[in-house]
Amino acid sequence: MQDYNYVWAQCLELTLELSCCKFPHWKELPALWMDNKKALLAYIQQVHLGIKGQVFDGSGTPVQKAVVEVEGRRNMCPFRTNQYGEYYRLLLPGTYTFRVMYPGHEVLTETLSIPYGPDQYSAMKHNFMLRRTTSATFHSPADASSSCNYTLHPKGGSATTRSTWSGLTVGFGLVTLLQSLIE
Repeated sequence: MQDYNYVWAQCLELTLELSCCKFPHWKELPALWMDNKKALLAYIQQVHLGIKGQVFDGSGTPVQKAVVEVEGRRNMCPFRTNQYGEYYRLLLPGTYTFRVMYPGHEVLTETLSIPYGPDQYSAMKHNFMLRRTTSATFHSPADASSSCNYTLHPKGGSATTRSTWSGLTVGFGLVTLLQSLIE
């Protein structure tokens, strides 16, 4: 479920197991917490790696479902802004080129240096300001399919649907095969 939620819903979740015992006795819980508290809090602090902000259209209004891509990182389901135009990307410190796309607007490309954020308890904040265009050079991927089974072609002006489930099925099949060989 965690991989599915990350790929298709941009929802990050995880499961941490702190003991070999699946159901420790309730009296052991305080000791388990104290033994792992510092490490768990440091791990949780890592949510502040990367970049966050909003995407605004040509009139300064936050836009929903704008695509925010990091060049060189292909996602099965592109990262989109929420109803408030907000986006986030977990990224290690470094220099990244971002592409922001929204129907009726020019494709925006910006290169940004992402600092280490957890010490300040905040990811880098950067807002993208789009400019309206008069030519129809980009069709919204949302027009193609809401299931994210498409490939963006911002310069060609179209979105092509294709099945990503077949690739996932083959991948899961290989994992199952390898696990059966190990056991």
